[in-house]
Amino acid sequence: MRCSSTWFVLAATLALLVGVAAQSQAAIHVDGGWSDWGIGLSGAGHLVYDAAYGYTGYPAGTRSYNPPPKMILGSKIYYDIEDSDDSAVDSFRLGPLYGGQNYDAEFLGVAVDEDYLYIAIFTGQRPDNGRKRFAPGDIRVQAGGNVYGIEVGGGKGSTLKTDGQIAKGAPGTYYHLDGSGYTTSPYADALTPDQVAGSVWLTDGADWEYGISGSDGVPMQLKKLTGSADGNSEKYFYNYSSGLGQHAFIELSVPVSLFGGEDVDLVSWGPTCGNDYSYLEAQISPPPPVVPEPASFGIWALLVAGAGGCSWWRCSRRRKRGTP
Repeated sequence: MRCSSTWFVLAATLALLVGVAAQSQAAIHVDGGWSDWGIGLSGAGHLVYDAAYGYTGYPAGTRSYNPPPKMILGSKIYYDIEDSDDSAVDSFRLGPLYGGQNYDAEFLGVAVDEDYLYIAIFTGQRPDNGRKRFAPGDIRVQAGGNVYGIEVGGGKGSTLKTDGQIAKGAPGTYYHLDGSGYTTSPYADALTPDQVAGSVWLTDGADWEYGISGSDGVPMQLKKLTGSADGNSEKYFYNYSSGLGQHAFIELSVPVSLFGGEDVDLVSWGPTCGNDYSYLEAQISPPPPVVPEPASFGIWALLVAGAGGCSWWRCSRRRKRGTP
């Protein structure tokens, strides 16, 4: 084999192996699925936290809003986890760690890379709760002292058990509640054309409605906003189906450029009434550049050796021919 051919083979091998290494460091895939967040559902439709990643539910009366992040499939995931009895429906005791399944905020996961902020939510807020008990709140993100709101949308709840999805760009919604926290007629108002599901807004305190039960004083729902959105989610899903049991799953990715280069330090979400909520406070910043693994160093060494071998081969041939 000629030296140039050897060099080509070595270069092609390097490209292939580097591609495999890059895939092993892949970030979260926002596709409406939850397996890459390290959580799943049992046959009975209950959430399952993967013990391999150290996920546990909180014992009654305790909760940490800043647990150590977990490395899952190459992604550093910050999380807030709790659950209640899936058969509780409505509960007289409200707030985090409690609340009935219809209003349960069960899992909030956050990850970030150089380009996107990723958010995942498991909740009992699903359309088949019926119109009276369906009013998903909006996602609140704090970065660099600024507060951003991400419109979740949702539309009107229905008693029909149908599979479906609230997709990016669907109409935003504003829910009217009675004094007990139930959604009342007109159930949900469609918002301005720019305030659609997945849209991102720079907000202040006056732009938010606050929970009226359980978590008084916690911002839950964006009001009707004027002007233009600061940007939109790159991908957005709000999935609900019979296969999810008593749960719905929200997943989205947001360009970090919308936050002005600042680290994210707070993410929260809950139903509009505030019966329950997930709250995550952490210094969430992009991971440092990936350092080549030992195997990668070996590949580079092989290339250097190959290049050196080619140089020696050329020099040897020149000596034999008597050329300098």
